Amino acid sequence: MCGFAGSFAYADGPAALDVLENQLRALRHRGPEAPGIWRGERARLGHQRLPIIDTSEAGRQPIQNEDGTVVNGEFYGSGAIRDRLRHRGHTFRGASDSEVLVHLWEDVGIAALQELTGMFALAVFDTRTRVLLLARDRMGKKPLYWYDDGHRIVFASELKALLLDPAVPRDVEESAVVEALTFGYIASPRTIWKGVQKLLPGQRLLCDSSGPRTEQYWAAPTERMEPRSDDAAVDELRGLIDDAVRTRLVADVPIGVFLSGGIDSSCVAAVVAAQCGPSIPTFSIGVEGETEGDIAHARLMARHLHTEHHEYFIGPDSLSLLPRLVWGLDEPFFDPSILPSYHVARLARERVTVVLSGDGGDEMFGGYDTYRKALRHASGDWVPLALRRQVASAARALPLGQGALGRLRQLDRGILERHLANMSLFRPEDIGSVLTPDMAAAAASGPLRLLAETPSSQAGRNGEPFAALLDYDAKTYLPDDVLTKVDRMSMLNTLEVRTPLLDQRIVEFSARLPFSMKVRQGVTKWVLRESTKQLLPDAILSRGKRGFGIPLHRWMDHGLGTLARETLLDGGCARRGWLNPKGLAAMLDKDSRQPGRQAHQIFALTCLELWARTYVDRPREELHSPLDGALELHPAVTAAGVA
Repeated sequence: MCGFAGSFAYADGPAALDVLENQLRALRHRGPEAPGIWRGERARLGHQRLPIIDTSEAGRQPIQNEDGTVVNGEFYGSGAIRDRLRHRGHTFRGASDSEVLVHLWEDVGIAALQELTGMFALAVFDTRTRVLLLARDRMGKKPLYWYDDGHRIVFASELKALLLDPAVPRDVEESAVVEALTFGYIASPRTIWKGVQKLLPGQRLLCDSSGPRTEQYWAAPTERMEPRSDDAAVDELRGLIDDAVRTRLVADVPIGVFLSGGIDSSCVAAVVAAQCGPSIPTFSIGVEGETEGDIAHARLMARHLHTEHHEYFIGPDSLSLLPRLVWGLDEPFFDPSILPSYHVARLARERVTVVLSGDGGDEMFGGYDTYRKALRHASGDWVPLALRRQVASAARALPLGQGALGRLRQLDRGILERHLANMSLFRPEDIGSVLTPDMAAAAASGPLRLLAETPSSQAGRNGEPFAALLDYDAKTYLPDDVLTKVDRMSMLNTLEVRTPLLDQRIVEFSARLPFSMKVRQGVTKWVLRESTKQLLPDAILSRGKRGFGIPLHRWMDHGLGTLARETLLDGGCARRGWLNPKGLAAMLDKDSRQPGRQAHQIFALTCLELWARTYVDRPREELHSPLDGALELHPAVTAAGVA
């Protein structure tokens, strides 16, 4: 992987400071080599490289012919494109997949994006036409932020680098704070900062003298595939997975596999072992004091495949890393699985530079338990809506509760609304207790954007109401939570993560599948299980979905409670004016603590305040490093002589 930053003055305006070196210093964890910089008359591009394919000098970026080009990511299958371009007269200086982009742009222009597959964010500035192209891969595996001040575009792989440009404002979007507390993340295209945007997955930005304009160059298909037999669908998926893994094993550096013990990572590991032979390195994470669950199934799978298996166990002392993980995430982000994700990436980086993971399988093939819950809840939708509204209204008037009462409160909601409520960290009815009156007013001024959009999606794709759930998760939760977490935590360790189950062909295949091939008779990921049943032990195939369970409720008495009180109950948090001190004190009181999601809520509020101290309270010039000191590169990186 790599990181880049740059700017393009598309119209006359005030002269800008050249802060490219500072921006690249903030991205050094993404690529430890000496920075590469290209400066043109109106454009600047800077790049931090992590060599993966063609590690020679010929692979350094920015790559130039008649333009400047930088890429963060990998293009798969670029060899065939290179061969075609050679036949058309193009000359290549090396074997880098990034160099293919330069020549493909010269050959076909903007149509180049249709031919590129993989995980990438890219910038191309054509000096002949004075056109800037920014683009992000189809599923949003690699990040790209941008800001337009009216005459100049500024862009970067990470938000912290963008903020080092003084033209970029630091005005907090308060409704985005509420959105983060509701869903745990801020959905693209907006960010925590007013005016700053994320490029959407599958989106490109073109900027010339008339300014920037964005458009989708790819979207998942909406038509259902022709009826086919179960066996035909299973066989096709197996072939797609085999080829997706094969293309992601191309690298000039060591490769391993993340192995959680779930069906997705086990499937990927099994296909890698079948193609590469045994003794591939696999990496798993566990929780101190726990020997069952994920770690036991990961060991079982490692023994089954005869891999070179490595494990690491985390405990509450890992909470001490939160200040730098919050810095690495750029925005308020409250998924506690950042902790195991960081540690398993750190473990893997000791031995390899690239890993394959099973991320995306749940979103593509209906793996979350919320999908099964949606099926159960929908069984009552035959009751007239007027009656369901009466019951739901009465249930909401009762004190907060879980189980049956919680389901009754959602009776009048559509399928996607119920899904969002189940996925929410703070629900609309309880978020007011932790917000100050001003922030509560901001939250109540109108429905949250995502909730406001749900009615139009309730019918789903192809007349299948449940397809709306997967569509939503693939467009929001997957890129803005799952893939964001994977990218940031791996990049803090200068590790590249590849996701075969998000291959473009698999995504398009999944989008055309009927929901009944994904969730069948209570079995999630049915077609994926069937396609890999010859590779996996029965104990893996029969497993239900289990996310990595951080025992935050136990950690409340072993570090999290102390950290939360020290962070949230001091004067600085109160002066900020976002969170209600009385509400916070009540949540943190041991005697009034509630079971369920409250420990996760306390974790989220703690991360929010740490984020504000990191990115709001400090001067701009300090944002290149975490709150708790300079970020040191992974020891394996410095041992390689690129410190």
